[in-house]
Amino acid sequence: MKHERKFYIGAIVILLAVIMVTGFTPGAAAAGGADLDKYDLNGDGALSILDVTVLLNVLDGTVPVSPYSDDLQFSPNADGSGFVVSGIGTCTDKKIMIPPTYKGRPVTGIANIQNTFATEVVIPDSITLIGWYAFCDCTALTNVTIPDGVASIDKGTFMGCTSLSSVTIPESVTTIVDHAFSGCLSLTTVYYRGTSEQWAQISIGSYNDPLNNAAKVFNG
Repeated sequence: MKHERKFYIGAIVILLAVIMVTGFTPGAAAAGGADLDKYDLNGDGALSILDVTVLLNVLDGTVPVSPYSDDLQFSPNADGSGFVVSGIGTCTDKKIMIPPTYKGRPVTGIANIQNTFATEVVIPDSITLIGWYAFCDCTALTNVTIPDGVASIDKGTFMGCTSLSSVTIPESVTTIVDHAFSGCLSLTTVYYRGTSEQWAQISIGSYNDPLNNAAKVFNG
């Protein structure tokens, strides 16, 4: 391990020297056809001494490797202030951990994460928007917790999630659109973070029989 560490330190020192002299950044590399975003460990959009420090700590075991799923696809959100998950990419994790930030900016939405292998998706509190058909036909998905701040569960969000047995819904949700839970044949339990009175005020669209028929567990 000591020899490996010396090798990595040597390589990193050389890389850092190039960065210092040239002002090299992941964005500049991408323009030239290279993808160096994976080396931007602190997500600030540039390779820096902080990235070197993080990398050395990872090699030393001082800090763990990021728990978040790699290789998801991201696109800028509508106002350019952050990103949305736009695709599963090449990620094959059975437990998908969506990061709260990407390239130093918040991940605020999920547009599409359709797959047939993930049994669980962990959604960070930074998410405020989950798009139409975002989890459609995720046939292995068994449970999901929607974070506070999401106001609407949109059309077809969980449609065809045939293994989904439980869902946790925050009291921030005011609308559940048509077909949001259509075809969720295994759905048995809905954990709602508000009261039964608040649940009764949610506008629930058509073709959500699995949701309506599931047992409700209320917080208050």
